Amino acid sequence: MCKYNIQFSECYDGDVWMIEIIIYGMITAFAALMYMFISDLYRDRQWRKNNPDEHNIMERKIKDDFSE
Repeated sequence: MCKYNIQFSECYDGDVWMIEIIIYGMITAFAALMYMFISDLYRDRQWRKNNPDEHNIMERKIKDDFSE
């Protein structure tokens, strides 16, 4: 039986270690995805701050080459 002062893996017999590996892998993958997402947001914000003229390029009117 499982007592209160022991780890989760000591409570059960069998392949509980495989479940722990999967859980740790999912936590690691989630942390990596969050790191990539946050760093991408930071880099985009810094790029916008350093290049304000290029940030609004889609909102500017294009000068027509044929009009004179």
